[in-house]
Amino acid sequence: MESADVELERQLKERGKQLSHPSDSIDELLSVLDHVEKFLSKVDQSPTKSFLDALKPLKNELIHDNLSKHSDDDVKVAVASCIIQITRITAPDPPYVDDQMREVFKLIVSSFEDLADQSSRSYKKRASIIEIVSRYKLCFIMLDLECDALIVEMFEHFLRSVRDYHPKLIYSSMEDIMVVVLEESEEISVELLKPLLASVKKDNQGVLPIARKLEEGILMKSADKLKPYMMPAVTSLGARLDEYSKVVASICEGTTATVEQNDKNESGLQPANGSILQQADESKITRASSDHADPVVKEGACHEEVDATLDRSQNSVISNGVNITGNEEQASVDQKLSNKLEEEKDTNEVNNDNEENDDSDMFPPEIEVVDSPPSAKKKGGKRPADKSVKRVPSKRSKMAISDNKAKDDNTSPSKSTDLILSKLIDVEKLLKVVVEQSLMKEKIESLERQLQSKKCVFR
Repeated sequence: MESADVELERQLKERGKQLSHPSDSIDELLSVLDHVEKFLSKVDQSPTKSFLDALKPLKNELIHDNLSKHSDDDVKVAVASCIIQITRITAPDPPYVDDQMREVFKLIVSSFEDLADQSSRSYKKRASIIEIVSRYKLCFIMLDLECDALIVEMFEHFLRSVRDYHPKLIYSSMEDIMVVVLEESEEISVELLKPLLASVKKDNQGVLPIARKLEEGILMKSADKLKPYMMPAVTSLGARLDEYSKVVASICEGTTATVEQNDKNESGLQPANGSILQQADESKITRASSDHADPVVKEGACHEEVDATLDRSQNSVISNGVNITGNEEQASVDQKLSNKLEEEKDTNEVNNDNEENDDSDMFPPEIEVVDSPPSAKKKGGKRPADKSVKRVPSKRSKMAISDNKAKDDNTSPSKSTDLILSKLIDVEKLLKVVVEQSLMKEKIESLERQLQSKKCVFR
């Protein structure tokens, strides 16, 4: 293993020397860059000091104008692909100082422009870049560096280039990046909302259905964050709410949940989570409980009718530990209620397990308890550009990127903190299950009290 690391370091040094005098031949230059990316993709995070030393010459050559600002688009995408791998390796520490990182992000964002072209030589590289930006939450660094105009440009590239034939990973990466930017921004400017609103404007015939779907999904997910900014943005653009998709109006009115459910009903889709089903179950439970009380409370049945009911059957059933005397229909309803509550409990546990598995398939879980650093949110307080000073990653960026780092480096001694965080997340999920079980128990006890009360009335 050690000899393989030494060989890799030797190869990187050699490629760094080659790039110090890049070939005039596009094909030869692309071949060298492809090899560099291939080598870097094999490197885990938390590299050794000797590896970082070997990487330094190559890292510096990649940001020279003769490569990062090359006239050939494929060369620029190949350079961006190499730099994004270096950023992944050194995360959460950025590989360059602030001004250099801003230039790096310009190069990265430019690579998204032709993502719709599957026939392009660089298509796979573009897809890999967007996946890494999403997976390692590199947009946090863009926010920290206050790359506002660049973020708007990135949104525009996503909405123009998304296609039906893109794999799910590209679609979800776009969605994830845009939602994170919106949620983590202290204030959302009209300029940032312009491309979003343009994509959901009814008379905009140039918007593809898939782009509209992507945008509506992002707006729905960020509805609470967008609510204070949406109506002022619509007004400043000289438009009316009825000129946009109903999602825009629902955000302004705070009725996004209703719109989302209506959309599901119109499309004939079943709810993706258990919330609607739980409401239906609770409604059924309420109606069933009310039916139990109807002969006494609603209908005001006379004493003789109650006696006749009791005489029909003296069968006794046990519902959640409570002995209930009544007719067979009541016993059946009680048993069904008990079974329904148990099924709901099991369903919640299964859903929690499924959510945990789904989250770990593609993207790491986000740590929501981490507050955004004041430096990233402070309005109008741009940090002075100091080319000699390397940016210290914000707590937000560090936590988000380190969460992915733990997945890539399972043998690193420095992952103890990540393991602790992972355990805390597991504890949080366990507590959620306990709370759900507790609520379920309260529901059962409430039903038992209602049934016990009915028993006393019958007596």
